[in-house]
Amino acid sequence: MKIWIDFINTPQVSFFEGIVNRLIREGHDVILTCRDSSNTVDLLELTGWNYNIINGYSGKSTFLKYLMFPLRLARLFLFIKRKHVDVSICQSSFYLPLVSWLLGIPSIYTNDNEHARGNLIGFLFAKRVFLPEPLRPFLSRKRLPVKRKFQFYPGVKEGIYLSGKEENLPAAKSSGTSVFFRPEPMTAQYYNGPLFQHDELLVSLAQQVSVTIIPRGVGQLEHYKDIKFRQCTVLEKAIDFKTIVRECDVFIGGGGSMTRELAVLGKKVISTYAGELLAVDRYLIELGLMQHILQPDVQSILRIVDKSYDDSIMKASKMLLDKGILANKLLYSSVFEINIM
Repeated sequence: MKIWIDFINTPQVSFFEGIVNRLIREGHDVILTCRDSSNTVDLLELTGWNYNIINGYSGKSTFLKYLMFPLRLARLFLFIKRKHVDVSICQSSFYLPLVSWLLGIPSIYTNDNEHARGNLIGFLFAKRVFLPEPLRPFLSRKRLPVKRKFQFYPGVKEGIYLSGKEENLPAAKSSGTSVFFRPEPMTAQYYNGPLFQHDELLVSLAQQVSVTIIPRGVGQLEHYKDIKFRQCTVLEKAIDFKTIVRECDVFIGGGGSMTRELAVLGKKVISTYAGELLAVDRYLIELGLMQHILQPDVQSILRIVDKSYDDSIMKASKMLLDKGILANKLLYSSVFEINIM
C-alpha cells in the first residue's frame, strides 16, 4: 500500500516515527512531505527517512498564512497527483485532508489543539478524524455536522509514540542540576501571548544551574545568541530526545508537544504557556504531571528541583503510556480500515 504523510511542524516527526518505521518494515511505500519550519527538517534528517520539502509560509502573520496557503496546496496537489497514493494521514496538517479529498484519497486527520482554526478543514475533508479523549467535552458542545467521523482515543497523543520508547529512555544523568527551556510557539496562529518574557529568569537561573535553551527556529535562535545568554547553552540544531530526558531535572516549556512529552514521562515540568490552555494540558495538570506557572522565579524552580518524586506521578505516567499502546493500535489499524471503507 502507498501511504502519504505530511509534516508541517516539529512534533509530528516524533508522533509518526514508530508508525513510519513499522510501515516501512512491513513493505509499504511511505511518501513523506514536509514544510521547512522550526526543527522539522533537522529531526527528519535524524530519522534517515527519504522526504520531500514542499514549502509554504510558516511565519506569524495570519494574513500571509492565508495568502500563501493555496500556493503550498497547489504544490502538494501536483506532487501527490503523480504518486497514486492509497491512504493519507497527518497530525495537524491542514493541507493534507483537502489535497487528499481533491484527489479522491481517503485520509485521516488528527490534532490535539481544539483552538486551531485549520481544524475545520480537517473535519470537513478527512474521512476519519482521530482525537484525544480530553477533547470530547469541548467538541460535544460544538455544533459540528461531521461528528460521525470522530474517533476518540484514550490518553494524549504523546502517549502514542512514547509508549514504545520508555524502556529505552535512560534514567541516569550526569552530575549537576540541569534545566531545559523551550520558548513559546511564537509563529503559531493560535498563540497571542507575550514573546521572550523569561529572558531575565534564564539569565539569573544560569548563574546557579545549567540552563539549556531549545529555540523554535531561526528567529528565536538569533534572539538567544545574544551575549547576555552566554552562560546558557543554546542549541542550534535538534538533539536526540533521549538526551533531554536523561539530562533534564526540570523542563520549562512555553507550550507545545515537547512540554507534554516530558510530563507524560513523569519528569518535573512547568508550563509557562500564556494563552488559553488546551484541554490536553488541563488534563495533565489534573493528573499532577504538569504545573502551570506563568511567571516562575529562580527559587520556585529550585524548590521543584529538590522536591522528591511522588508515587502518584509515576502511576499517572504509567497509566498514560499504557493508554498510548492502545491508542497506537487504534491509529495504525485505522490506516488500513479507511482504505476499504
